[in-house]
Amino acid sequence: MRRAAVCILICVLVAVADGQACDQQCRQAQRAVLARLYDALGGPQWRRSAGWPAAPDHCTWAGVACCGAAAAGAVPSACGPEGAVAALELPLNGLVGELPADAFAGLEPALETLNLFGNQIAGPLPPSLAALRKLRRLLVNGNALTGPLPAALGALPLLEEFDFSGNLLTGAVPPSFASSPALRVLRGARNRVAALPDGLLAARALEVLDFSSNRLAGPLPLAAAAAGAGNASSGTSPALGGRRPLTELNLRGNALTGAVPPALAALPALVLDLGANRLGGQLPGSFVGNAALREVWLDGNQLEGPLPQNGFIG
Repeated sequence: MRRAAVCILICVLVAVADGQACDQQCRQAQRAVLARLYDALGGPQWRRSAGWPAAPDHCTWAGVACCGAAAAGAVPSACGPEGAVAALELPLNGLVGELPADAFAGLEPALETLNLFGNQIAGPLPPSLAALRKLRRLLVNGNALTGPLPAALGALPLLEEFDFSGNLLTGAVPPSFASSPALRVLRGARNRVAALPDGLLAARALEVLDFSSNRLAGPLPLAAAAAGAGNASSGTSPALGGRRPLTELNLRGNALTGAVPPALAALPALVLDLGANRLGGQLPGSFVGNAALREVWLDGNQLEGPLPQNGFIG
């Protein structure tokens, strides 16, 4: 059985390498991958399971969108081989169980969106996710995932949004996420993450970073990346490669200590939330004149001294 599965996967990859459409053999392979997920995650009890796993065309199954004519405009016609799965959307659907290690092997040709939000998926994130080179949106928030983040996810070249909030993931965020070329939104709130990598704020496209309610401790991370943040009123930051400012930086509800670094206070973010930590000392004057800031939250710390004159502090 395993030998047959390997053969199917090889056939799929050969077809993609040759630039072919997802022919009948390719479609059978994609269908087999989806059927394996159905079996592993309690498919018969799903809230929405129309077509699974018996309908001949997997592109008609609930939550599945494919490239080409079968997608009926749901995904770009040039997203990959016609008939290949481009999006798997199964949020709030009663998925229960662990993802097999090879859960997504065979969906590499075109998968751009994987949305498993709000289920009861446990265990680690499978290594097969790292092979999804066209993946743009990965939403696994609101599950019961455990273990560390796979470092290879940070190297996915097109990944724009990764939300794993509300799980039980542990350890440090791998350094690969600091050099992710397309990542705009990284949300990992309400986990057990203990450390963020140096340079994460310098990620080229990053707009939203939320690691509230984790286990970050010690001095504020990322200060080195914010050093020399420059004039926030210009709308860009030399330290961040001249790109537009963050829209949100949220580190609320950790155990961060020490003073707020002046460079971090000058960071051009629209919303900065450092509340409910253990920060101390006086507030840096660099909050004043940071025209990018719209909201600043510093409640629940051990700060002292006067507020910066004309500052805007929540």
